Amino acid sequence: MPLTIYRVPAVRTESGYSRSTIYLRIAQGLWTKQVKLGPRCVGWPAHEVAALNAARIAGADDDEIRALVVKLQAARKVVAFGRDDRLASDTFAARSSEGPTAPALRDAAKARRGC
Repeated sequence: MPLTIYRVPAVRTESGYSRSTIYLRIAQGLWTKQVKLGPRCVGWPAHEVAALNAARIAGADDDEIRALVVKLQAARKVVAFGRDDRLASDTFAARSSEGPTAPALRDAAKARRGC
């Protein structure tokens, strides 16, 4: 299944929201968070935009939209890793700056500086 990512102009066209409203909806939990594509480039998966639009058209209230947003964002991990959330969370934890090796590296650096 090909995944299409919409940039901001396409999301504005598809949703009818202005740029500032999209970011307001993100802050309110009524829109999925953007996917970082580069240092100054973001987008949203097309299927998420379509699902949010369909929910609004169907008359979903804000609580239902928030639940949909949580579901869509959780599904990103499954799509990205092809398995369940445990694999995704383990992978993200390993990439975390506070992973199991970070404290050891900080302690070694302090020891070298004589702190």
